[in-house]
Amino acid sequence: MKNDVLILGARPYDFTDEKTQRQVSGVTVWVLPLVNEDPENVVGLLPVKYSLTSAQYALIARNPLPAKAEMFMTVNIATKKVAFDRFENVEAVDVAA
Repeated sequence: MKNDVLILGARPYDFTDEKTQRQVSGVTVWVLPLVNEDPENVVGLLPVKYSLTSAQYALIARNPLPAKAEMFMTVNIATKKVAFDRFENVEAVDVAA
């Protein structure tokens, strides 16, 4: 599944979970889908937050953000869950103009 998005920003995290004492690390990325898929319930465009692995983050970290991109998702047929897969065709956007 492919969506055209604006990658707004990304932030790595690394902390110890207080309840489990396990180390938790990854990256949070915020994207703005460029098409409203639910116009009956949503006015305008709303940003969405996804979790990335460090390897997935490394592929976009070299690009200035915000950036326009194609975002690919995977769908687990059994659970019907949608998960982030990758970004392609990442191009910086100048929002200062």
